[in-house]
Amino acid sequence: MALFGKKKGPDSLPPFGPPGDPYGAPPGMDPYGQPQGFPQQQQQAPPMPFPDMGQQGQDSYGNPPMEQFQPQAQASDYGGGGDDMRGRVEEVAEAIIDEKWNELMKDMNKVIEWKERSDTELKRLAQEIVNLKERFEGLHKGILGKISEYDTNLKSVGSEIKAMEMTFQKILPTFTDNVNKLERYTNKMG
Repeated sequence: MALFGKKKGPDSLPPFGPPGDPYGAPPGMDPYGQPQGFPQQQQQAPPMPFPDMGQQGQDSYGNPPMEQFQPQAQASDYGGGGDDMRGRVEEVAEAIIDEKWNELMKDMNKVIEWKERSDTELKRLAQEIVNLKERFEGLHKGILGKISEYDTNLKSVGSEIKAMEMTFQKILPTFTDNVNKLERYTNKMG
């Protein structure tokens, strides 16, 4: 956005960059167009000698004095002209301010729209996070329920194994005796 008027393109810059631009100076020249290695010299116009004014109000070339060609400005000449100029300057300044204000308001409206879209998106994301939290809590409860069910089943299986162990403790000595008797009987027959 240009501050006052249209943006200037690259063609509006001087060929070697603005004064003081170290990257735009031609090779062997400093940023001010002076050859490098030489002290900068102030370029001044040579003094102009004033022509000798004769007694008749003319210079040595016969020309009338310069005051004749310069209008004498008097306070009464400007009368209300300063007010018109001031009014015009104020109008131009107000027009520029209005233009810049309108551009600023357009940019501000874009920022406000972006903020509203961002707020809406943040609210949507916050709701999705709440939904995910609820799903996670449901999953957590389900897993804990299954674990407690498995625990109950394992305790039941453990109880059954202990019951089988008790049964085997009672039956095993008798079974062992019967196997030993059978072995002795087989050895006698054979």
